[in-house]
Amino acid sequence: MTLPEIKPTDVDAILSAAAQRVAAIVREKQPLPSAFEFLGEFGDFELYGTFVSLKCGQQLRSCIGNMSVGSKLAASLDDAAMGAAKHDYRFPPISPQELHLLDIEVWLLFSPETIVEKGRDRLAHVEVGRDGLQIELGGRRGVFLPSVPVEQGWDKTTYFEQLCRKASLPQNAWLDEKAVIQKFAGVAHREPLVNWLASDDPAKKKTSVGLSTDEKAAKKRTTPPIPLWLERKPAVAGSFYPDHAIEETLASLTPSHLEPEKWTAAMVPHAGWVYSGQLAMQTLARVEIPDRVLILAPKHTAPGVPWAVGPFKHWLLPHLQLQGDEELVGKIVAEVEDIVPDKDSHIQEHAIEVLLPMLAHFNPKVQVTGVTLTHAPYAQLQKMGRELGEMLRGLPQGERPLILISSDLNHFASEAENHRLDAMALKAMQTWDAQHFYEVVITQNISVCGAAGIVVALEAMEILGKEGRMEKVGYCTSADAGGDTIRVVGYGGMLLR
Repeated sequence: MTLPEIKPTDVDAILSAAAQRVAAIVREKQPLPSAFEFLGEFGDFELYGTFVSLKCGQQLRSCIGNMSVGSKLAASLDDAAMGAAKHDYRFPPISPQELHLLDIEVWLLFSPETIVEKGRDRLAHVEVGRDGLQIELGGRRGVFLPSVPVEQGWDKTTYFEQLCRKASLPQNAWLDEKAVIQKFAGVAHREPLVNWLASDDPAKKKTSVGLSTDEKAAKKRTTPPIPLWLERKPAVAGSFYPDHAIEETLASLTPSHLEPEKWTAAMVPHAGWVYSGQLAMQTLARVEIPDRVLILAPKHTAPGVPWAVGPFKHWLLPHLQLQGDEELVGKIVAEVEDIVPDKDSHIQEHAIEVLLPMLAHFNPKVQVTGVTLTHAPYAQLQKMGRELGEMLRGLPQGERPLILISSDLNHFASEAENHRLDAMALKAMQTWDAQHFYEVVITQNISVCGAAGIVVALEAMEILGKEGRMEKVGYCTSADAGGDTIRVVGYGGMLLR
């Protein structure tokens, strides 16, 4: 697959056209600029497809494109920019306040080729980092751009399996002889979106293809709040916790005669209340729950991005709603590079939801910010944690949130083995050495689902200036609540400051 040569001036025109259109759509300006205004005759250039991605740091904020043999560049770019600005169903629409925070990336796709081989023979005809992939089967379709497997560190098999998951197909559907799989080539160009926003002077709008070097240097990304307008509906009420008589249930789980104290952070389990609710309530009862709580939770579900803050105005519960924290969400998005706002990462996630009624029990006025985190290399988690710590350190002392780590411990070993592995993980956590904890969990294969949140919290507290006090409130397993002793899950309650 040979890629055509595209002149640097054409690249500038493409980036400027996409950026101007995205900005105009987001700001609801009319008439909308068209790529034809920037590309001229080059707008009739034929290709396989175009994608426009908007990214905050390394994390995707939106990505929409179209693929059709013989597509005309300008029309294809206009459609992709419109979709990226407003119509990526996985994310909230882009807000005007975000424009200075985002990079724009434009992919031009070429040379589609159907892989005629079947089964595992398809692997030999794909090169990671060179080929994008598309699968179609049973009316379902999934597409990955060439950069995706490189960014995720996937080998060929994982690339095909994840492509199937994206298409909502079984992960081995790529082996099905009826599956139509195409590979294609692509070239991408990326820069901060703000670099390509031309002057508002109408006389300059059609001729500008971006800012000068000095103008680019003068443009600084701002840190405005992300407007919250979504409501997160309960997903696991009636299963993980009751959908009625909630207060009565919580009262029965709450210990009496405990004096709450100020703690910087706490770790609580997030399983069904019948298994871990009592330990979670025992732990939270020891804490003065402030008006702000930041929950760091694992991501158990497939939809969405790896590291996401919930862009929710309200967290809805049966007969109750908790307020989202617009200011804190905005600060996280602006100052923690890898974390982006994404509703889909949170819609079905239970690890935050099961704790919300508990927080409301202790402080009905609490404002909640929820972040979901998947596994990542230690260096990336360390960076996230330190950026989060710097952001929190910039808040007045009385406005800093409680950091609440939502995590269960080892999963699905025998009861005796679970006790051994969980003791090892908690001992490593109590050293306050985030890297040591990470290495113990990885090398000993301890399936602590909230390990990423623990690392991020420990690193953040290092920046905040910890006292170095960590106290274990308790430990239990699913077997203690009547579960079987063969496939056991462990739970721990910890207090940190």
